[in-house]
Amino acid sequence: MTSPQELILKLQNLLTNASGADLQQFLAGLEQPGPTPAGDDLTPDGRIKVAMPSKNGTTTPQWCGRVAIALQRANAPIYNLAGSPVYITDDGKTVYLNPNNFISAAEKYICPCAFRSKDDSTLVYQPMKEPLAKLTLSSMEFLTAIPELIKIHDQITPAMLPNGTYHLNQRGYDPESKIYTLKTAVDYDTEMPLEQALLIWRNWHKEFPFLDWSSSDLQERATSATSRSFAVHTCACVALYASAMLPLSSPRLGYVYTSNSQRSGKSLLADLATGITYNNNAKHPWYYDDEKLQGVLNTILNTRAPYVYFDNLRGKLQSTCLESFISSVSQDIRPFHTQSLVTKQNCATVFITGNSLEWNTDLASRLLICDLNLTESNPQDRTVQRVIDLETIQDSGNRAELLACLHAFVRNWIEQKRPMPDKTRAGFQRTSSIIAGIVSLLGIGDPFGERPDEIYGGGDQNLQDMRDLVQTAAARLKPGETYGEIKWDEIIEICIERNSFESLIDARTEYVTETDETGHESKIPRYKLTQASNKRFSFLLNSTYGGKTFKLNDGRTVKWDSRGKKRSKKYTFQIS
Repeated sequence: MTSPQELILKLQNLLTNASGADLQQFLAGLEQPGPTPAGDDLTPDGRIKVAMPSKNGTTTPQWCGRVAIALQRANAPIYNLAGSPVYITDDGKTVYLNPNNFISAAEKYICPCAFRSKDDSTLVYQPMKEPLAKLTLSSMEFLTAIPELIKIHDQITPAMLPNGTYHLNQRGYDPESKIYTLKTAVDYDTEMPLEQALLIWRNWHKEFPFLDWSSSDLQERATSATSRSFAVHTCACVALYASAMLPLSSPRLGYVYTSNSQRSGKSLLADLATGITYNNNAKHPWYYDDEKLQGVLNTILNTRAPYVYFDNLRGKLQSTCLESFISSVSQDIRPFHTQSLVTKQNCATVFITGNSLEWNTDLASRLLICDLNLTESNPQDRTVQRVIDLETIQDSGNRAELLACLHAFVRNWIEQKRPMPDKTRAGFQRTSSIIAGIVSLLGIGDPFGERPDEIYGGGDQNLQDMRDLVQTAAARLKPGETYGEIKWDEIIEICIERNSFESLIDARTEYVTETDETGHESKIPRYKLTQASNKRFSFLLNSTYGGKTFKLNDGRTVKWDSRGKKRSKKYTFQIS
C-alpha cells in the first residue's frame, strides 16, 4: 500500500512536470470519492490537508495544482467558467471568486497547512493569506486543473456531447457535458410515451387563441388540430430545454409572441417557455435607444444568462444591436472602468411579447413569430376552462409533467435517427434544424410555415403592402395571362386607394382635364409625390423589391421587376 509520503512525492512530480491535460487525465482515473477514510492527509472534520509553499518544501506552482486536486477530491463546487474561477452556492447562484471569498470557499473543503517546525514535518493548520489566494486564482496550474464549466441549468436536461452522443445530465456537475445542474431540480418521467406526452401538451395549450388553429373545436385541438403558432411556441420551449444540444458555434433564433388584443395569453406563453426549464421568468427592460439596450444585452453576456425576455413592447421593433445580438455566438464588450475589450460567449435566446408589433425585414429573419388572435371585443368576456398563471407554471408537479413532455419530444427525435426538417432558417441552419427537427415529428404544425400577415397588423408593414400591391396588379390580368405591366401613376393610385405605404407616400392631388370619345371633358385626379417621397418609394420598388418573388393567395409565384428608364419605365410582374 502506498504511504502518504510516497503519494506526496508522486503528486509533487506530477504537478511539477505535467500539463493541465495530464492532470485531467490523472483525475479521470481516480475513483469517484465517497466517504473519505481517515488518514494522515485529513483533518478531524474531513478536510484535505494541503501543504503551503515554503522554502524547504512545496513550491508555489505545486501548491496551486494540489489545491485544485484537493478541491476536486472533496467535490467542491469550484469551476473554471470561461477562464474565471467561480463557486456555485447551494441555492444555485454563481459567485465569481476573488482573493477574499476564495479563502472562505476553499477552506470549507481543504485545510492549508505548514510544517510544525524545520525538524517536524507534521502538517498543522495555517490560515491562507490574501496574497497567496490571489496568486492561486490567477495561476495556470490552478485554472487548468479545476473542472471546466460551460452552463448552469435549473433542471435535468439533455445534452449533445462533442462526439455527437446524446446524454442526459444529472444533478451537480456532469464531467461529460461540463454542465452543472442545481440540486433543487425536480424529478420527472424520462420514459413517458410520446402519445401520452402529446396529449398532455395539447391539453395544456388547446385554449390559447393561436391565430392559425386548423379547428376551433377544443376536442380536435386536444387530439389532431394543427397550428403554425402552436408549433413556434413548442420550438421556443424545446429551445431552452434542449439548449445544451445546440452547438455553441451557431446562433439561436429569437421568439416573438404578438396579438391583436391584450389579455390573449402572449406573456403567459412566454412565461411557460422560460418557466418550464428555469425557476424564474425574469423580465428585462427594453430601450428604444440602442446604446441603453446594449447595456442590458451586455449584462446578459456577462452573466451568461440562458435567455433575455422583453415583455409587453409597443410599436415597431428596430434595433441594430438586437439584430447583432441574436445572430452572434460571441461579442466583444468593454467592462466598466476599463479600456480593454473582453469576448463573451452568447448562449441566450431572445423572447419578446407585445400587441400588434411591427419589425423590419432584417429583424424578422432572426425571429419566429407566434400569433394570437382574440375574437372577443372584450377580453373579459372570454371563458377559460383551465386557468394557467405563474403559480401554476412554478408548481413542481406541473413542471415535472411538462418537462416529461419535452423529454419525450427530444427522445423521439433521437430514436427516429435525428431527421432534418423540410425547412430551416437561413443563417440559423444548425440550431433551427435541431429544434424544428424535433417539433416537425409531432404533427402539430410547421413552425416555418407562411405567416398570415394579411389577417391583422404586425410584422414588416412595407412587405405586407408590397404583397398587396403585387396581388392587386396580378388580379388585373385576364384568364390565362401570366405577364403584365403597370405604370408608376397606376401604382401610386392603387397605393392611395388601398392606404398602402402610408409612411412612404406623401402626395398632393392634381386634376388633369381629359376628353372622351364623345368630346365630353372631365377632370381626372392625378397624384404627384414630393421629391423626398418619390425617391424613397422608387428605391423601395426598384432596389428593395426589384427582382424579388412573391406568393399569390392561390399559391402561384410572381416575380416583380421593371424595364425601361425614367418616364418610359414600367414595372413588370411574371407569374410562374
